[in-house]
Amino acid sequence: MSVSDPHSVPTRQMGEPAFRADQWRRRFDPHIAPVNHIVDSLKDVDGLFHRDLAQRQRRMLDRKDAYRATAAALRRSGDPE
Repeated sequence: MSVSDPHSVPTRQMGEPAFRADQWRRRFDPHIAPVNHIVDSLKDVDGLFHRDLAQRQRRMLDRKDAYRATAAALRRSGDPE
């Protein structure tokens, strides 16, 4: 595969059933298995991610944004707190 070959790009190859099947077969190869085990543990029986996990992640991101906004405001005001 060469870089100039558009079919050498994995995102383009995902459109090919044979490539997707190969990726699925190799999902527990040693270099990627730990990640896939974590992903599998986050899914419920229907193969969907747990709603509560998604809600927790949204709350964490909201808090992170709030902390950043507070830190930026404090930097602007020069207040050491």
